[in-house]
Amino acid sequence: MVHVSHEDGGDRLVLNVRGRLDLGLHEELQRACEEEEGAPWRFVVVDLREATYLDTSGLDMLLMLRKSASQRGGEVILRHCSYGVRKVLQITKFQHLFRIEDSPPSALLDEVFQPRHRQLHWG
Repeated sequence: MVHVSHEDGGDRLVLNVRGRLDLGLHEELQRACEEEEGAPWRFVVVDLREATYLDTSGLDMLLMLRKSASQRGGEVILRHCSYGVRKVLQITKFQHLFRIEDSPPSALLDEVFQPRHRQLHWG
């Protein structure tokens, strides 16, 4: 699911992504962008605070957004990336293509070092 809003007097198109950023979201994201085509935005902010998954289709959508923003003299800003999303961006080297606005460092550390409930077997 994608919720669309604006920041900075309309200069920033904000896409709040909920759930999986994958092929299933492609049409909805494309439709949202087409509806905003006439708006004066230059920057696209993709808020991934509620994103649970990112695959190659999602990466392709981010590249599509990057191209649109670049044509308007702007860029794509990824905001509040989860540890899993950040890991995918690092593995694919996509973190160099986008400006990333992080969550507070303590929130990322809490996610990385969150205790997991597992049973250990010795012997």
